[in-house]
Amino acid sequence: MAYNSARRRQLLHTFLGLEQPCVSGNVSPIAYTDPPFIDLDYVAQHLAFDQQQSNAKTTHVPGLPSEPFNHTPPTTSDPSEVMAQQLRTEGFDQFKGLKAGELFAMSLPFTPWELATTYPAMYIGKANRPRAEPYFEDILEGNTWDFFYLYNPRSLEEAPKLFVPTVQFEHFLRIVNALAGIRLTIPPGAPGSKFHLKFGEGCSPRPRFLGRSICESDFTNIRLKTPIHHDDDVGKGVSEAVIDDLVRKLHVLKFAKKEAKKEKNAKRREEANMRRLDGIRSVQRMLGLRPVAGVSARQVDIEQVIPHDRELDAVFAAVDIEVAEESHSVILEVGISILDTREVVNVPPGINAQNWSSLIEYHHLLVYETRFQRNYKYCHGCPDAFNFGTSETPRLGELTGRVRALLAQHTAAPASNPMQRNRTLILVGHDIAADLNYLQDIDVNPGQLPGFLGCADTKDMHQAWRSCPSGCNLGAVCGDLEIPTRNLHNAGNDAAYTLQAMLALAVRARIDEQQLEDGENSEAVTDMADKRVDFAEKFHEGRSERW
Repeated sequence: MAYNSARRRQLLHTFLGLEQPCVSGNVSPIAYTDPPFIDLDYVAQHLAFDQQQSNAKTTHVPGLPSEPFNHTPPTTSDPSEVMAQQLRTEGFDQFKGLKAGELFAMSLPFTPWELATTYPAMYIGKANRPRAEPYFEDILEGNTWDFFYLYNPRSLEEAPKLFVPTVQFEHFLRIVNALAGIRLTIPPGAPGSKFHLKFGEGCSPRPRFLGRSICESDFTNIRLKTPIHHDDDVGKGVSEAVIDDLVRKLHVLKFAKKEAKKEKNAKRREEANMRRLDGIRSVQRMLGLRPVAGVSARQVDIEQVIPHDRELDAVFAAVDIEVAEESHSVILEVGISILDTREVVNVPPGINAQNWSSLIEYHHLLVYETRFQRNYKYCHGCPDAFNFGTSETPRLGELTGRVRALLAQHTAAPASNPMQRNRTLILVGHDIAADLNYLQDIDVNPGQLPGFLGCADTKDMHQAWRSCPSGCNLGAVCGDLEIPTRNLHNAGNDAAYTLQAMLALAVRARIDEQQLEDGENSEAVTDMADKRVDFAEKFHEGRSERW
C-alpha cells in the first residue's frame, strides 16, 4: 500500500496521538520526522483495532498476570519509543481465558522459544546484531508471551519444550524494529519454516497452554507450575513416521544449528573454490592463455604461440624451503625457480607446458653450516640430489642477501634508469603459507621485494581444477599431471616441480574449459570427466602419498 507524504503524516500523528496544529487552515511550519522504521500497513490495522477496543469492555481473567494493554498517554516524545509503547499495548485476546493444560486450534503456527531467543546469533548479520541484541536479552520484560508446552513422547521424563505463537514473535520483531531502526523479519524459505511449526498431524500430540508472561518473574512462576504430561501426550496409536516428525520439531534448534552450520560451511567452500578458480584465471591471463576483461577469447592451441597479450608483464618465482624437522627455525635449504613470462611469448606451451618448463631458471641454495644435516623422521631429505644443476652453498649470513638478489633480479628497475617501474613479481608455492613464514624467518619480507604483487598456490589451483574436497601434496599433483619427479623434499627440486605444475595446470585447465565451452569433442569431455572421477576415487582411497 503506497502513501503520499500528507497521508503518511496524518496516519503517523493519528497513530502516535499527536495533533497537527494549523495556522489559518495551513499546516504549521513545525517540522515532523518519521521514525526510522514504521510499518504503515500495520499502523492502519492497529488504528482499526484501537477503535474496536474503545467499543468493547475489557475483562480480567483470574489467575492470569495483569495485562499491559492501556491507553495511557505516551511517556516519551521519541517517535521510536512511542511506536514501541503502542505496539506493546497489543492484548492478544485470542489467548485470553485459556487455562494451563488446555489445547488451542490446530491451525495455530508456533515458534520454538529456544529458537526465538537465539534469533540474533543465527539470523542477524554482524552490522545489526549489536543494535538488536539488547532487546533480545530483555525479551521477557514488558512483552506479552503466551507460552505453550509439549512433551517428547519418546522421552516423557525430559522437561517439555516451550513454544510461543508465531504471531507474538513477529510482533516482538516489530517492536525491536521500531526501537532499533532496523528491519528484522522471519527469514524466508526453508529457514523460516522453523518459525511456523504446526502440530496435530496424524493425531500426534499438540502443544498445551502453560501461561501468560509479561516479565521474567511471570515466566519463572509459570515454568514452576508446568503440568505433568497428559495421557494424549504419549502419542498412543500414532505411526512411527509421524512421531519422528514430531521429535524433529521438538529439537528444531538442534537441527537448525546443524543446517545453519552446514549452509555456512557450504558457502565458505563455495567462496574458497571461487578464490581458487580466480587464482588459475589470474595465472592464465599473465601467461597469455586468457584475455583480459573486455577482450574476446581466442582458442588456445598447445602447438601454437599464446593467442593473447600477457597481463602485468609478470615474473613467476617458485619458492620452497626445507627446515630441520626437530627445529623449524633452522633453515637447511632454499629452492628458487624463476620464469620470465617474456620468454613464453614466441614459444608454444606444448603438452603439459613442457616447452615452457625448459625456459625455467633453477636454483638450489644449501646452507653451508648445515649442509650435512638431513631430515629422516617424517620425510626423507636429499639435500645433495638437486636434479636441475649445481647447488650453491652460501653461509647462513649470506643466505638472506642471496635470496633477495635472486627474487629481485628480473623485477627490480635497473640502477641506470631509476625512473623505470619494477616489473610484477608473483611468488609461487605449494601450500605457500608455510614458505612465506620461513622467508620472514631469514628476514626476507615478500612485501618489500621489488614488484611483489601476490602469490599463486599450486595446491589450490589443482584442487580447483579437479574439484577435490581438499588439496593434495606436490607428489600427488605432479603424478596427476603426468610430470615425472625424482628426489622430492630437496628444496631445489620441489621449487622446480611446483613451477612446472603451475604451468601445466594453467594450460590443462584452459584446454579443458575450451572443450566444455565448445561441447564439440564429447569424447574428450567424457575422458576429462572420467579422469576427474578416477582421481577423486584414488584421492579418497588415500593413495596420493604413493603416487
